[in-house]
Amino acid sequence: MKTFTDRRTEAQKQAAAAKLQAIIAFSQSIKGMSEENMLAAIGEIPVLRFDGEVLSLRNQMIARHQNPACMQLAGFKQWQSVGRQVLQGAKAIIICAATVHKAKTEGEADGIGFRSVSVFDISQTLPFAEADALKVQRKELAYA
Repeated sequence: MKTFTDRRTEAQKQAAAAKLQAIIAFSQSIKGMSEENMLAAIGEIPVLRFDGEVLSLRNQMIARHQNPACMQLAGFKQWQSVGRQVLQGAKAIIICAATVHKAKTEGEADGIGFRSVSVFDISQTLPFAEADALKVQRKELAYA
């Protein structure tokens, strides 16, 4: 099993925890909204996953709260799998993803829960060739 070493500073950990708490609070505040109000808040253009599927209304609200211009979202490795590189320094958008917890005993039912997932908008990515050219350009500027 892989082990994960958290190399963030204490300030980075606190900032990430504060961002997550703000997203949870926003999610709770929209919990009682009607579907019509959510659709009005999102606007006419829905937020899509990278495969073209429309996100849930709640995830669209959460994503637009963090980045009002977002259009198409995917994780870091998903963008790489379709030939795009996330730009250095891009800030992730946190949304909720459903998870299924397998029953531990035979008579128990499977449980459903949610976890936070970091995704990036297509505007925060470039095709691999352009991203490589940008890296070279940055290196040249650094040595100039």
